[in-house]
Amino acid sequence: MEDDRDLTELPSEFHDLIPLIARWAVGDDVDRDAMMQAATGEELQQLYAAVGPRLAAIDAYLDEHDHEEVAPYLGMLAEAAVEAQMDLDSRAGS
Repeated sequence: MEDDRDLTELPSEFHDLIPLIARWAVGDDVDRDAMMQAATGEELQQLYAAVGPRLAAIDAYLDEHDHEEVAPYLGMLAEAAVEAQMDLDSRAGS
């Protein structure tokens, strides 16, 4: 994460994602891509497993709360999870 926002301002339903946000919520595409490339397949699988099933809930939250200061970090995490799945597919030759 790029700064020290208080992510506990997110709804409690997303608090378990805070450690993932701290690691994966990177707004810069180049930096995020470098993180994806450096990550192991297992790390990417864990990221997607934790976030992927919750993408609809994250999107719904962002649609209603995009004005909140911490909302973009949840969005960046969702973006990282989608990119993790794409990277995994690419590594598998799909």
